[in-house]
Amino acid sequence: MFPKKERPFEKVFLVLGTFLCFFIILVALKASLLPPHLPQEYDSLNYHITIPRQHLIANSFSHISWATADLFLLPIDYALAPYWLATKLPNKLPQLFFAIGLFFVLFSIVDRVAEEKNLGKFLIAFAVLGSHFIGIQLGIAMLDIVICYLMFASLDSLLRRRYVFAAVEFTFCFWSKPQVPVLVLTLFILLLMIIYILKKLRFKIYFIFESIKSLKRSVMKKFSVYFLILSVAIGGPFVAKSIKHTGSPLFPFLVGKVNLNPEINVKSDNMLEIVKVSDQLLGVKGQYGKGRGISAFIKHLWLIAVPEKGVNNSYDYPVGLPYLLCLGPFILLFFENIKKKKIDLMVIFIILYWGLWWLGSQQTRFLYVPIIAMYLVVLSKKRFLTKVFSAGMIISLILVSLSIFRAHKSEFWKEHTEVLRLRDKKLIEMSKTVDRDQMTKLDFEDAAFADFPIFVTNYKSSMFVLNAEKILR
Repeated sequence: MFPKKERPFEKVFLVLGTFLCFFIILVALKASLLPPHLPQEYDSLNYHITIPRQHLIANSFSHISWATADLFLLPIDYALAPYWLATKLPNKLPQLFFAIGLFFVLFSIVDRVAEEKNLGKFLIAFAVLGSHFIGIQLGIAMLDIVICYLMFASLDSLLRRRYVFAAVEFTFCFWSKPQVPVLVLTLFILLLMIIYILKKLRFKIYFIFESIKSLKRSVMKKFSVYFLILSVAIGGPFVAKSIKHTGSPLFPFLVGKVNLNPEINVKSDNMLEIVKVSDQLLGVKGQYGKGRGISAFIKHLWLIAVPEKGVNNSYDYPVGLPYLLCLGPFILLFFENIKKKKIDLMVIFIILYWGLWWLGSQQTRFLYVPIIAMYLVVLSKKRFLTKVFSAGMIISLILVSLSIFRAHKSEFWKEHTEVLRLRDKKLIEMSKTVDRDQMTKLDFEDAAFADFPIFVTNYKSSMFVLNAEKILR
């Protein structure tokens, strides 16, 4: 498994790094065996599980009148719901399986692009697991790693000429969240513009290595046809629901500004309520980061990597040390590309993606794709793999190991029901006596443990609960 001419330092590096990786995965597995209950799992308790479950109970796809999140794009949530609900209590094992799948996909890509293929597989695993903002999400019921997997799985399938698989993976990724279609379409248009300009300037454009052949136009046409057909089935029902109830195809975007449903009365109580919550949802992006000026941009390159408030920072989860180790080499590669008039398409993708992230919600968990892509670009070059770099990787793995162990150690020996929130225990008790033919009123929306029909009232002015009682009156 090791490269043939390994020196003692390199063998110790690989063995110690592998041990730390297995430790992180083992802790994540232990955490994954517990039901969702952590504050970070609010989205899962609120709508990832709750919305599909309520639709399954009602045996209907019709809009749930009280649920703001029912107007989101939720194809991944619906696809994973049968697995989340396959156990007595809702579980979060699928997220861990996708995380492990991400490593196999990255290994496959490394096989095609790295100068040191065997060593490259170890390094990409060390870099990803050593990134705090990824390692800390392992064992937690969030979907960011799942979406990241779908993006890289699609890329790997394209490189392996498995175009149907690539289209399925990309389509689920594209329709995974309301902001993703906006991001991807903007990114695609900008990429085409940049490529056109670079070709006019006589730049040679390639993908990581010049030896990888460009995809033929006929192949991309075939991929596009598959994507459009699959989009009708995967994204279509959610887009139709959003148009029917908000007038916008991508709630919460453009609500009150675009109306594709002439039957909607834009001045009705219903629409005024929907416009209000859409504004609240879009306003969340202003809660992260330290501004969008030039000075803030330069500072954020450091600030996103380190803790600031306890274990977090203004950008949510700290990215970690591997990002800092790869940032310098990545910038160097970019300027070398410019000087030689040979530009890596992946480098352009990373820069444009990062720029769009900067203009949007500055949450580090939305940087999984460009940062892992950066790792692929840098770690594929043998000249950057120094002893200092290797030592930095080990330090980052140790820090993540300590962080993830500290985060979950208090619950290692607890039973499933012991870790549940009081409201979830209440829902389980209610399940034994509730009338399942009637709606049960609740005053909280994060009700994933309710296996009976619910109606949530907006006592707490949550933006995830529409004031349905007022509207229905």
